[in-house]
Amino acid sequence: MSNNDQETRGFGDTSFSWKAYDQYRPPYPPSVWSLIFSYHQSHGAQLTAALDVGCGSGAASTTLAKHFSAVKLVDPSEHNLEAAKARLGSEAFKSSLPRPCEITYSVLPAEESAVPPASQDMVTIFETIHWTDAPKAMDQAARALKPGGTLALVHYGPRCRILDNPHAEHIWNDFWLAWTKATCQPDTDETHIRGIGASNTGLKHVLLDAGVWEHGARRIRINCGFKEEAAMPMADADDVPMAENHVQAERESLKEIERETDWDMLVEPEWFKNLSQTCQSSTPLPHDFDEKTAGLWRDLNKALDNGPKENGKVRITWPVDVVLATRI
Repeated sequence: MSNNDQETRGFGDTSFSWKAYDQYRPPYPPSVWSLIFSYHQSHGAQLTAALDVGCGSGAASTTLAKHFSAVKLVDPSEHNLEAAKARLGSEAFKSSLPRPCEITYSVLPAEESAVPPASQDMVTIFETIHWTDAPKAMDQAARALKPGGTLALVHYGPRCRILDNPHAEHIWNDFWLAWTKATCQPDTDETHIRGIGASNTGLKHVLLDAGVWEHGARRIRINCGFKEEAAMPMADADDVPMAENHVQAERESLKEIERETDWDMLVEPEWFKNLSQTCQSSTPLPHDFDEKTAGLWRDLNKALDNGPKENGKVRITWPVDVVLATRI
């Protein structure tokens, strides 16, 4: 969502359905906002202005607007901003705000300046940083923040976890490995390759420069109960170059939240296929991809049918990485 190529292909394509995306992807639950605002308040930062980078349909901004006096949404796709305007511009949403909020929009990628220097109390980059040139996006976030302002990054892997059904989860993993291999070909757009390699690390690929961010930045992993070193594995290293790990354990606070249940969802078995269709690639899937993966879907449905359910539904949860940092 934060590279110009994405404006005409992938998530920025005018045919892309934000309605489906919002239906099958998780909302940002109260627990993650509690982490963000507790951190923000502990550093004495203000609630005047916030910048939502790579905003998509404005999911994060709906919460920001309830806390800040002014919120600016930026995205490289006009299509995405139109979806955000429909959400935040409705009378129902405006009437839900505890106080008036000035909401503005700009068509810009994360790597370009959207606001004056040192003008923002918070910059959020949710489910976006992996599609960007991360060092450039981080430079712009740092430039936008006031001293003492908060950077909040959130990333969840589209490979959700299927709880208490390891057989189904193994098949689900095999589907994502097949999807990644099919979309990461020699002629695939560099943005997609880079995005998958970064997503595999969660947010470990994000470098927090010691000259820019205060000591004690927080890295929080939630529901990442995978055995692999990668936080949210979607690809084999043989298929996609993995992003470099930039975690600095000596100056960053690392925390693992093994289970946070408000990232859970109860879903119908057909939900999994609908979720997979919310993932976009700048390279179209091969024409025979559905045929080649039909067996995986049959096996997955059988494993789900034979696995535990709650009122006929399957419990899943989302693996999540959060980074919170304070501008020097």
